[in-house]
Amino acid sequence: MKSRITAAIGAAVLALGLAACGSDQGTTGAQGAVPPGDPIVIGYIGSDTGGFKATYGRGKATINAWVTAVNDAGGINGHAVRVVTKDDAGDPATGLKVAKELVEGEKVVAIVGEASGTTSSWAPYMQEKGVPVVGGPPVQQHFATNPNSFPTGAGTLVTSLGQVVMAKEASATALGIAYCAESPVCDLSTIFRTATGIVGGVTLANSSSVAATTSDYSATCVAMKQDGVNAIYSTLEATATQRLFADCARQGLDVQQSEGMGSYDVGWLKDPMMDGTLVVSGQAVWTDEATPGGKEMLDALGKYAPDVTEEINSTVHTTWIGGELFRKAAEAADLGPTSTPADVKRGLYALDGETLGGMAAPLKYTEGQPTVLKCWFGSQITGGALTAMNDNKPTCVSDADVATLAAALRG
Repeated sequence: MKSRITAAIGAAVLALGLAACGSDQGTTGAQGAVPPGDPIVIGYIGSDTGGFKATYGRGKATINAWVTAVNDAGGINGHAVRVVTKDDAGDPATGLKVAKELVEGEKVVAIVGEASGTTSSWAPYMQEKGVPVVGGPPVQQHFATNPNSFPTGAGTLVTSLGQVVMAKEASATALGIAYCAESPVCDLSTIFRTATGIVGGVTLANSSSVAATTSDYSATCVAMKQDGVNAIYSTLEATATQRLFADCARQGLDVQQSEGMGSYDVGWLKDPMMDGTLVVSGQAVWTDEATPGGKEMLDALGKYAPDVTEEINSTVHTTWIGGELFRKAAEAADLGPTSTPADVKRGLYALDGETLGGMAAPLKYTEGQPTVLKCWFGSQITGGALTAMNDNKPTCVSDADVATLAAALRG
């Protein structure tokens, strides 16, 4: 089969002290035409260095660009926005440390657009302190379990079902999973086995644990070929996934390819092996300039962070959308410099059907309950570009199917 499936399983300057401040943990900020007076202060935690840098390292430039764009446009409710960014270096202890600095030292009203690989260490602390986490990679577990975390897109349960739907539409019948051996969370075989049962017509034929550092994936490919696999889903990082698919092609395994949007990298667009790939995401496709929110993001990044526009990945997208969600909540709650985290949450709960300029499926948050968003978006790599499908409109999953997937995951 020639078509290949992939689906979703992430210049700053000072101005009058309003846009930024410094710290030994990499605190930075951004400025525009900063409105006068005290700012609204938000926090950002990212894995700017360390083991998660390849995935999350572009988030810091993105949140700075968002703040600059907001301030250039007059701020929020006439007030400047100041972001204090912290680098957790991919270390959980550092993640908790910088989280406490943001809450107890900087008095931030929210963590916005986080791009951190250590959320398990600090998201519970934010819940304890009542400081909302607004946006970030939807696949992170805290968004599905923590009522203090506010996602902007669907997580793994929903996007996995979307993967199987698209695989079936492309005539796949036997799915193989190659998951990273480095972490148990990479193994999504239970979710996919349940998803194939819901969709029907597709089976999970092979599930293989592989290391990202493996130099040759031929053995895995041969095993999948023997099991009749005609579609492969990989939880490996972007370059390892490319090597996996290349090795499988050399073994004569002509399959539809599957990969998480969280691992998407612009390098895929330059790889002929990836051409024709279909991608499932929990959020709308950022390359579609017909989507008002997407065009606004691309225009702003082109102006304030041109280096980022050359390497946009899902982290850039989710960080930007997190900023936009905060802006909508701030407007709904009429936030100002003296507002509290509780005011931010009041604004979030006031949103009903907000799509952030078409970048998200309709959003609705319920006080005291974790948010499970139920819609996915499809796209395709064609001719070196990532192109939205279905007019960049979401496909939504029933409550019953989400409940079935969640029950299977719980065991």
